[in-house]
Amino acid sequence: MTPSGEGNFQFWTTRWEFQYARFNLGLRPIDDLDVALSAIVRRLHYDALDQDPTGGDDSIAYESTSVSTSVQAIYALSHRFSVGVNGILEVHRREGTGEDPGTRTLPRFGLFTGFWF
Repeated sequence: MTPSGEGNFQFWTTRWEFQYARFNLGLRPIDDLDVALSAIVRRLHYDALDQDPTGGDDSIAYESTSVSTSVQAIYALSHRFSVGVNGILEVHRREGTGEDPGTRTLPRFGLFTGFWF
């Protein structure tokens, strides 16, 4: 509502797309070693188009892409104890109306042990 009590309407036409893909691969190069590889890709694209009849343009656009890759290896030292390592690399890219486009990379690494009783 405007201060005079009249309605103020804003009409938008929106469109969005989401894409997702995943690839997993398990390997056993030797009896006691399990290796897993994984890749995930996500993409989002969003548009909101202002349908303002007065000619103003408040349109919004946003796009992001994320790619994650990982590898994990587990080595069984016995039937009750194992050790492992994993590594993950993620890359994110974002771009939108009124924002500076940016990319960031997130590397991660881990070591772990497993006990079974």
